Amino acid sequence: MRNISTFFAKPRQGQSAVKLKMSFFGYTHFLLKGLAKVRTEWSLTTLAYNLKWAFASP
Repeated sequence: MRNISTFFAKPRQGQSAVKLKMSFFGYTHFLLKGLAKVRTEWSLTTLAYNLKWAFASP
């Protein structure tokens, strides 16, 4: 039987992607309220993240 504390101690992969993108631009939390506004904010953050890597010099 697994120890339950180690189960909860492992980082979830979805959270690490969110933390990476948010911390990349210095965000600590979403600035807007409401699901539709947060979705828009997340889409713009993801777009900026992808464009930054697309135009980064090799």
